Amino acid sequence: MLKKKKIKQFYETIFEEICQFSIDQQQYSEWISNKKSVPLINKECPKDPFDLEIERIKHEAQLVEEQQKAQEKVLSAEKNKKGAQKRSQEK
Repeated sequence: MLKKKKIKQFYETIFEEICQFSIDQQQYSEWISNKKSVPLINKECPKDPFDLEIERIKHEAQLVEEQQKAQEKVLSAEKNKKGAQKRSQEK
């Protein structure tokens, strides 16, 4: 009797494990199908630090050039304004 009980318990345990495995397998399949893929390799090579430094220097030079042009425009506008004021006072 004890042997039959142990065998029955063994079968129940195996059945529960199989059912649990089936559920786990189904959940894993759903998780895999819904999971976003993450690329393992970047499509672009990382930039060389030397190239990055050159780009930074070029960008700074461009900003300085733009500032100089803006200052020249301001000075030109001030000269034109002063010239216009002198001409209007002379009349």
